[in-house]
Amino acid sequence: MAILLYPSTNKVENDDDSEKVTKEETVIKEEKADEGKDKMQEGVTFFDEPEDIVQEESFRVFQVVNSNFALANAQDKTFSFEEYEELSYTGAVYALYNEDNKDYSNDEIVKVPHGKEIKQLGTYRYIAPNETFKTVPVIMIVDK
Repeated sequence: MAILLYPSTNKVENDDDSEKVTKEETVIKEEKADEGKDKMQEGVTFFDEPEDIVQEESFRVFQVVNSNFALANAQDKTFSFEEYEELSYTGAVYALYNEDNKDYSNDEIVKVPHGKEIKQLGTYRYIAPNETFKTVPVIMIVDK
């Protein structure tokens, strides 16, 4: 995926000492970009319009699927031991999505800022490590 964000190019010198990217190199980059786009869409079904507001306040990423798409557990609001807050992320699983190309990272805590809410955009179906199919809501943090 790094090649999509920061493409490396093979440069060749022209007779006038300028550099150019070969046509073959450009085609390879375009194919890789399309391949990455297809992978992100695999298993995702978007609704025509955002739907329900999700009543969660905080999430912990447990698997990054793509740079702006990650699986996360919601914080269990019944957990009352503040000193063990990191253990409280045992709630429902959601697929976090953003259009800002913000990179998620494993174990990242994502909190819903004041003045924002969470809308469900669709569903994401994937195969869990125990080889069972899982379907979870795709959500995004948006302005109220």
